[in-house]
Amino acid sequence: MPFPLLIFAWMLAGSVTVQITPLEGDPYAAEWTGMQEGELMLTVDGEPRQLTLDAIQRVEQPSQKEASRKNLQVTLRDGSQLSVDAISLQDETAQLELRRQGILELPLSQLKRLRVRPPAAAVDAQWAALVEQAEAADRLVIRRGGDTLDSVSGVVKSIADEKIEFDLEGSPVNAPFNRLEGVLFGGNDPDSLPPGLLRLKDVSGSVWNVASLAAGDDEGTVTLTSVGGAKHSIRLDLIRSLEFAGSVQFLATKTPLSRTYQPLIAIPDSVDAALTEKWLGVRSMEDSYLVMPSKSSVSYRIDPGFSKLAAEIQIDPSVTLGGKCDVRVLLNDKQVWEESLKIGEAPQMLMLPIGDASRVTFEVDYGGDGDIGDIVHLREPRLLK
Repeated sequence: MPFPLLIFAWMLAGSVTVQITPLEGDPYAAEWTGMQEGELMLTVDGEPRQLTLDAIQRVEQPSQKEASRKNLQVTLRDGSQLSVDAISLQDETAQLELRRQGILELPLSQLKRLRVRPPAAAVDAQWAALVEQAEAADRLVIRRGGDTLDSVSGVVKSIADEKIEFDLEGSPVNAPFNRLEGVLFGGNDPDSLPPGLLRLKDVSGSVWNVASLAAGDDEGTVTLTSVGGAKHSIRLDLIRSLEFAGSVQFLATKTPLSRTYQPLIAIPDSVDAALTEKWLGVRSMEDSYLVMPSKSSVSYRIDPGFSKLAAEIQIDPSVTLGGKCDVRVLLNDKQVWEESLKIGEAPQMLMLPIGDASRVTFEVDYGGDGDIGDIVHLREPRLLK
């Protein structure tokens, strides 16, 4: 092989094929070979190219699909959500086993909560209500009878072998994961954190709130520093996407303009309507996705400068009984998308132009067969520039 071609092949050895969406111009395919001095090192049509991070909206590896949610999810105080295979905690230090990425070691103070089971329609609303209640003490969240959550306050002493050693008013308790929903770590979030540069999603479902991105120590890797200061090296082929702050707005983190909930069977007047809507209506989970039952709707303001609406839409994967439901998207009260969803189907990928719309509304309606199983997940509904 001629020497120049040999050098070119060596440069691409750790590369991955990605789709680049720049701030200006049309998306294009490229080979991503790494980072250098804060710039993406690319090869486009056989020619090397460097691209500054502030010139990019999104980088996506089209061939990579997100793996199904693992049993354990750790949420950090900086908003990062990590899917892990195992966790241990000893002497105020946590070790997280990230799939295909080795061990991440963090101080306990950076952990906000641990959920040891995947989301489930039967308990999601209860979990969300507990998460909203800030407390100084740690809370062990117990799963009772399959569909009821209860919490007790105390101190987490250690985690090992899928058991949590918990101090309950001076009495030690060893709680196995199979009896729990998770643990909510006490304390307050930091008063101030640096702004995130981007959100990095990996193929195992982790979402990092990233403050900086730099070249990794090994070929074909990058090193991220999270907003909370955690450092982690990740191979390029394990990155599903990068979305840059300023070019994306995540709706699940925003306060809606309005929301409605109309159950198939009317709620008695004696029941507080606001409480019913909070527990059974539209709700945001983990600041990353919306849970919508039928019949419900939620509307958000569209800030100027955004041009596209994106989301993944699917009936809650934990639902096994029921039929179908209808999902609609409206821009300024004009319907622009509708799909009938069925239980067990793969997510529908949504990507719509916004035009000059100032408001987006999502609706979930009965599919003509009642409301059993009609719980829809809108994953990462977001506005893109």
